[in-house]
Amino acid sequence: MQRAFLEWANAKFKVDKLSQVQHFQCPACTPSMLAIAVDGNRKLYCFKSQPGDSEVSLFVDYIHGTTGH
Repeated sequence: MQRAFLEWANAKFKVDKLSQVQHFQCPACTPSMLAIAVDGNRKLYCFKSQPGDSEVSLFVDYIHGTTGH
């Protein structure tokens, strides 16, 4: 049983190496993000469009400015 596992682990390692899989790099967290949380955007939009205090509006503008949205 151990030999079968070692052969499977070796084959998996070779497949990952050939396909250049990087297990410790999250594509959603890299500088070129693939996804953004939809909830966060919706909440920021709701805060921005609600009549409220200027602090929330300033905060949303700050977040949009620093994240480039």
